[in-house]
Amino acid sequence: MPLDDRAILAQRAQRLAQPAVMAPAAALDLVVFELSREAYALEARCVMAVFALRELSPLPGAGAGAAGLTTWRGSFLTIVDLRAALGLSEVALADMSKVLVLGQGRATFGLLVDAVRGLVTVPGAEVHAPRDGVAPRRELLRGVTNEGVVVLDGDAVVRHVEPGLP
Repeated sequence: MPLDDRAILAQRAQRLAQPAVMAPAAALDLVVFELSREAYALEARCVMAVFALRELSPLPGAGAGAAGLTTWRGSFLTIVDLRAALGLSEVALADMSKVLVLGQGRATFGLLVDAVRGLVTVPGAEVHAPRDGVAPRRELLRGVTNEGVVVLDGDAVVRHVEPGLP
């Protein structure tokens, strides 16, 4: 291999070895919620609705993340609990539990949360890459805000959950 080719390959390898840097993005509209007393968020574009969970029917034989089934707007909606995937301890269902309905165009599933804090707009530059150990399923995370809110990647959450839905 000629010397010039080796130099070119060495330069490419050097560039590829650089750590990934998140490009600054436009402002993000986030739905902030609580799971096990920790703050999480999803982009508002992924959340179709929020409602108080009144009834939940268990799904026998469903995967570990499937909390059960409820009705929403005249249809059945599978309710998913992400606590295990995020490394959080599972808790009993509370009377104040809320559901974030995820989907774009149609409801894909409901995400069980403890409380909804509200909608905030965060500059994309304030969402930083998550540190190691933030969650066992790092591919579900988009980043962490300056305030310590863990921002989930809505598309990755849907991809993670959909194969296990009944």
